[in-house]
Amino acid sequence: MKALYLTLTFLLTVGLSFTQTSNWDFETWSSGVGYDSPNNWENINQYASILGVTPSVEKITSGAPQGSYAAKLTTNSCANCAAVIGPGTDTLAGLITQNSGYTVVPQTATFMYKYNGVAGDMGLFYIEVTSWDAVGDSAIVVAAGVDSLLTVNSWSSKTVQFYPGPGASLTPDTIKVTFLSSAGALGIGSVRPQIGSELSVDALSLNTQVSIAENSEENIVTVLEGTSLNIYFETEETQIELIDLNGRMLEQKRGINQVSVDVSEYPKGIYIIRYSSRESFGTKKVFIQ
Repeated sequence: MKALYLTLTFLLTVGLSFTQTSNWDFETWSSGVGYDSPNNWENINQYASILGVTPSVEKITSGAPQGSYAAKLTTNSCANCAAVIGPGTDTLAGLITQNSGYTVVPQTATFMYKYNGVAGDMGLFYIEVTSWDAVGDSAIVVAAGVDSLLTVNSWSSKTVQFYPGPGASLTPDTIKVTFLSSAGALGIGSVRPQIGSELSVDALSLNTQVSIAENSEENIVTVLEGTSLNIYFETEETQIELIDLNGRMLEQKRGINQVSVDVSEYPKGIYIIRYSSRESFGTKKVFIQ
């Protein structure tokens, strides 16, 4: 079971394009084959039809703690898993994971969740920022955070601390985050995955350090004209995000050589411009006054 989820997590994350759109509030979803899928999150549902399992990632359409939607992950029975995966495997836990371009070292990750664990089962949250080592052809962990999720019947806030990794002195280029409805699927804890364990999650955000690593090679120019923040760049099509120092994405736009953002509703202070194109991605500080 552990090998399965390590393999699936790897396959899912390497298949993602390096987009800066995180959808960490789960407000955008796309229809799959018989299920809804949260945009930019890869999930275990795409393997459900192969294994004959009920899709284990669902959209919560009422009662979300923030916005209109949240995500629910359920550990389901998998009668065919033993034949496909190996003996002793009769469940498939709910999994969502994301791999995105990111150049900030966070201090904490915060999200809303509730968990109904069956027979001592527990959920899992794991997040890391990494830097790619071209020489070693591998990702080096700059900082990471992990926590088990025990049963809580109502929506609760969870804050997970990041701790330095082997590459603590490096500037990250990627962030990876995973939610799992049964930690035993990765061999964590003493309880194997239990049918019916449910993890609901919403409103993931990051608290970032004030010092932001900037990519000085990218020619991003910001000009504040009244309440309009104009952002100019050399690459033709670029995605721009305006982020506050708590890691919350405030605005998101795409444009060719230029985008304009209305900042009239935001208090003066330091914000982060996060940009992403086919050629590059990075961050730039901007002061709104």
